[in-house]
Amino acid sequence: MRLGDLGYGLMAPPQLTPDQITALQTAASPIVEAIRTDLEGLKIEGKAISPETLRDNPDSYKSLNDLAAYFTPQEMRTQVIADTKALQAEASRVLTGAISTYLTDAQVSALNTVNDDSKTLIAYLQQFDLTPITGAKSKLSDDEIKQRLTDLRNSISTAEKMVVSQEAPSVPVAEQAGGLGTVGTILAVGILGAVAWYLYEQM
Repeated sequence: MRLGDLGYGLMAPPQLTPDQITALQTAASPIVEAIRTDLEGLKIEGKAISPETLRDNPDSYKSLNDLAAYFTPQEMRTQVIADTKALQAEASRVLTGAISTYLTDAQVSALNTVNDDSKTLIAYLQQFDLTPITGAKSKLSDDEIKQRLTDLRNSISTAEKMVVSQEAPSVPVAEQAGGLGTVGTILAVGILGAVAWYLYEQM
């Protein structure tokens, strides 16, 4: 059953002012840049743990971050893949979430590039030896992803709340799509009945 069948019309999309849209795009700008920059860092890490790079200096990757001191190159590749997938998920969240409607073409293009480059980086690392991250190292891995993305996720949440606060006052009143609708029909019948009874009493 459609809402219109019950007398409720479809809600028209919110109408934001140009200034409101610009404000949302401005809020999205550092988010998009942070995602793009973080991916570039992951690309550097991915190159640093490739067999080709490690062939000349097997311990060179240990200066990448805190995890590298405890992880093997094979585990680090698994970690970078996990980091990349997590970042890609945030890029998709921006592309499909509340703020997506208000992104500029350049912002959309940048995020689509992040998605494409993420897939390329993951495929690149998957061609090498990988070792699953298990045991006590699993918590280190999870904590690293959370730490890496906490600020970004908070920024996205703030932008999404901003969208909701901007849209709420601009949502127009729904129009009735099915005539008077169920509630309207009941009221109309009641009024007509009262009028008929009044006229009957006057006769």
